[in-house]
Order: sequence, then C-alpha cells, then structure tokens
Amino acid sequence: MHPAVERLTEILSPGTPPRSRDWAAVEQKLGTSLPEDYKDLVETYGGGVFDETVRLLDPECPDEDHNLLAQHTARAEILAGLWRTEAKPAALRNEAQVVPWAYVEDSGAHLY
Repeated sequence: MHPAVERLTEILSPGTPPRSRDWAAVEQKLGTSLPEDYKDLVETYGGGVFDETVRLLDPECPDEDHNLLAQHTARAEILAGLWRTEAKPAALRNEAQVVPWAYVEDSGAHLY
C-alpha cells in the first residue's frame, strides 16, 4: 500500500474491506497509467465523499457522475472546448492528458 494511503488509514479507518479493481482494463480504456496512490485510495475506501467535500471517482461506480471513466470522457470534451477559446497549457500541448480523479461537491471544481 502506498505510504500516504497507509497513513490515511491510521487517521480514518476504512468503512469496508478493501476491494480490488481491474486497473489494467481501466488504464487501457483511459489510454494512460494511473498513480499507485490513487489506485490504493480507491481500493481501500472505494468511491465516495471525504470530509463532506471531496468526491473520489471510482471506475466501478454505476453512477456516471461518480465514475472515473465516464467523468474522464465528459471532462475531456469540456476541456477540448476550453482549449478552442483559451491557450492550452504548455505541459499539455503534446500527448499529455489530464485525468479527473475527484471533484469538490457543489463547486464544479475537478481534481486532476
């Protein structure tokens, strides 16, 4: 387990037993790998709300608003529209992509 997630479990005990995901299939659909700490966080806590604020996206959530894959597609379309009117950051000009992993409840802010 990633040390940051392990430390978090010392502070906030998971409510349910850990459950693995098929990360290879998820990463294939996304076209990119995902950080180990994110994968450990999702397997340890599952998707849901932290501190009544941050909604963690889970690739297995049946609700598209909280599903990593569905939100990745939706956010990619929104960002493509933004880059037509705004300058795309230099770090994203080549083949780099951003993947949303969470969002802030009732704010519209996404964490990438």
